[in-house]
Parts: sequence; structure tokens; C-alpha cells
Amino acid sequence: MAANLQKTPLLLRKDVLLVKPAKPTPSGVLSFSTIDNDLNLELLCQTIYVYQSNASNCAEKPDPALVLKDALCRVLVYYYPLAGKLKRKEDGKLEITCNADGVPFLEVTADCELSSLRYFDRIDVETAKLFVFDWQTEGNTGYHPLVLQVTKFACGGFTVGMGLSHSVCDGLARLNFFGPWRS
Repeated sequence: MAANLQKTPLLLRKDVLLVKPAKPTPSGVLSFSTIDNDLNLELLCQTIYVYQSNASNCAEKPDPALVLKDALCRVLVYYYPLAGKLKRKEDGKLEITCNADGVPFLEVTADCELSSLRYFDRIDVETAKLFVFDWQTEGNTGYHPLVLQVTKFACGGFTVGMGLSHSVCDGLARLNFFGPWRS
């Protein structure tokens, strides 16, 4: 069996931005169903989507982070609870405060090409963790149900690391959000 020769990439991280809906959205507090209140479902499901560059000249290609931020602003108008905060009340019930606080969005630049990471095919967990992030909220204000990291590579390709609360979105709901956002 061949040794894993992939090196850990050097990543340059910008400050985390809170991307807010493009238009005013309803405010208020939403409760969860009995099933969605299950403590075993209260986890952040992390996935990494890999996009190879199809432009022969990277200068011609729009910045994927800018495009995705703009699209996120627009799609959050319809998926506004994702821009709010999740919190367990004293009675143990989970609720989401729809306050347009924003979605934590981290832009990262990698010093390597996607091919050096085999386009994430059979990548080790420790390396994969570099391409998603956990946004810790200070105090007792709750936490964000969605966090995003866009990592741009030297080849023009990029990854989208998404952390999404399973209590808020199951697999089908994730696809219902991700489809309109990426298109």
C-alpha cells in the first residue's frame, strides 16, 4: 500500500463575515417538533463540495466567494431561519430565533491545487476538517444553524464547506436549500 504523500496545505483565512438576507425577513421565534427536539439530532452535519475550475484563464473567472456570498444574501430571503440563532430553552425545547443575524461565512485561500489533494478523493479526516469550520458563539445567545467556508485553490477550483444543523434541515431540506443557492 502506498504511503499518503499529501502535504497539509497552507491556508490564509480572512475574517468571518455574517452574511445577512438581502431584504427584510419575518422576525420571531419558531419552535421545533418533538422529533426535531431530540438531543441526538442536535448536531452540525458537515459536508464539503468540490468544484474544479473549467476556465482556461483564472483571470476570466469570477471570484467564487463573491458569487456565493451574493447568492446567499438572495436565497436567505426565502430560507431566513438559517440566518437566525438556535438555542435550547430552560425546559429543554429547541427554538430558533429568526432575527436576520446572518450566516457565518469564512473565505480561505489555499496555497495548493485541488489535484494535490486528489480532489478530496479518500482525503483523511484531519485534512478535511481544514475545509469546514465551527463557529462558536460567545455567551448564551445561541448558535448559528448554518456556517459556510469557501476555500479557493491556486488552480481556480474551490470547495464549499457547509455545516448545517440537522435539527433544522434533514437531507432533503439541505438539498432544497443548496440547489437554489448554488444556481
